[in-house]
Amino acid sequence: MLWLGLLGWLFAWAWMWPFATVDGLSFLGLTHHQPAPWLQSICLVAALVTLLRATTTRSAFYLAWWFATNWLLATNWWLTYSMTVYGGLPPVLAGLAVLALSAALGLYMGVCMGMLANGGVWSRSRVAPVWRALAVMAAWVLAEWLRAKWLTGFPWGEVGYAHLATWGWLAPVVGSVGVGAAAVFICAWLAASIHQWTTTPRTRLMSMGPPLAGFALLLFGIPSDSRIDPARWTQAAGVNQVALLQGNIGQAEKFGADALPAMTWYTQTIAALPSATADLVITPETAFPYTQNAIPANVWAGLQDASDAQDAALLLGLPTEKGRGKQVTFRNEAWALTPNESSDNAPGQLPASAYRYAKTHLVPFGELVPPGFQWFTDQLSIPLTSFERGGLTQPTFDWRGQRHAVTICYEDVFGDELAQRMLLSAQMPTAWINMSNLAWFGATTAVPAHLLMARWRALELGRPMLRATNTGATAVIGYRGDVQAVLPFQSRGILRAPYEGREGVTPYVAWAGQWGHRPVWVLSLATLVLLQLVVRLWPLRGRDQRS
Repeated sequence: MLWLGLLGWLFAWAWMWPFATVDGLSFLGLTHHQPAPWLQSICLVAALVTLLRATTTRSAFYLAWWFATNWLLATNWWLTYSMTVYGGLPPVLAGLAVLALSAALGLYMGVCMGMLANGGVWSRSRVAPVWRALAVMAAWVLAEWLRAKWLTGFPWGEVGYAHLATWGWLAPVVGSVGVGAAAVFICAWLAASIHQWTTTPRTRLMSMGPPLAGFALLLFGIPSDSRIDPARWTQAAGVNQVALLQGNIGQAEKFGADALPAMTWYTQTIAALPSATADLVITPETAFPYTQNAIPANVWAGLQDASDAQDAALLLGLPTEKGRGKQVTFRNEAWALTPNESSDNAPGQLPASAYRYAKTHLVPFGELVPPGFQWFTDQLSIPLTSFERGGLTQPTFDWRGQRHAVTICYEDVFGDELAQRMLLSAQMPTAWINMSNLAWFGATTAVPAHLLMARWRALELGRPMLRATNTGATAVIGYRGDVQAVLPFQSRGILRAPYEGREGVTPYVAWAGQWGHRPVWVLSLATLVLLQLVVRLWPLRGRDQRS
């Protein structure tokens, strides 16, 4: 059990290495805040070999759950930062809360892997390793799909993300979920082959050849000139200029008793931008921490003047409210000001034609209180913990020939939802914008991990990603998933860069936009059922004796 728990932590660290890079060991690929796919794959093979030793369904369940709990605990430990520093929870209670969350999410892996043990395909040594690996892949994908849906979903740490450099080029076709499924299959094939070779004396060593070749392919990929270019499915739609603002404002200052200085930096910076600096200026999520009616009238007027003087659109992040007293509701929104808009509107109101986007995928315990958990959120001193979600079919922000789709916070983690928004849009977006505020989590792995997942979204959707964040990572990501420009973490500055919009539909958008990731779990269930039927009905007894 101790060994399997350690593998879970190493498995998580390989997804996003949390330690400083050690001089002289760079050849190992253990780079600070970068994935180490080779280590992740080795840990997964070792964990699956250990799970093969389970003799009962119950023991298989506990082993898989224990591994998943440690893996998810090491992946999500950064949640304790916001709970203790900004939520006011004692460190012990914060740690127990994240442990409880990880243990609950780990149940999916325990149940799915337990179903395959002791009478399932995975535990039957008479079944060829390739079929056992197929069963493991289906169970793993099913467990991960469930984790991505519970309490609005929390898919942080999925296997596929670590393989961006070697297999990210497949993202426009199968997405990160498909790359992750392939990685699990190869690791499970090797694990099953190792187990068969070490436990069955008559098994020939040459049977290890195919899974070892597959494992080498997983680690090193294929030559770059043989890879699929996302440009196969998309076409250029013009080049525009963007200015992304990163205020690096701490949460205590941002949402303190007097948040005016936090807002002032953005207003002064926008006003000081030279004319024709950019077509579009974007602030982070809740850069203006006051609701729209509480922002002084002179601030709105100054922002409109800046938009007019610079001939640029401003996309501003702020919480909004409607109603009064007990009927008040909040939204996490992005508001656009464009040059020469009418100034006849009251403060805190936009012209009827102005663009607004309301966040639709809310963060549980941060913006959304799950049923039965009000007692927990009451213990946290976090402002604005009850929000109203926006619709899935909100329009794009059309400006200077580009159609921009907006996401706020971790909405860009859910590739299937973004694909659905693309197909549901009246006009398909040519670029994506993400406005985030990860100051809640300090200098933890949350920031680089979010950047890594945004790069996958750019590849899947075939669109550039423009990221304006409070503390990082503020960046322009090209449609091939490459970071074209980025500001240093936890610094204050303006990122000015060009971006190229794209037209067209990738295969991933075509299928995930139509059905979401439902085909993934339907195929996983069908695979598990079919393999169980084949194992029970196929006459393999004589074949076992010959082996």
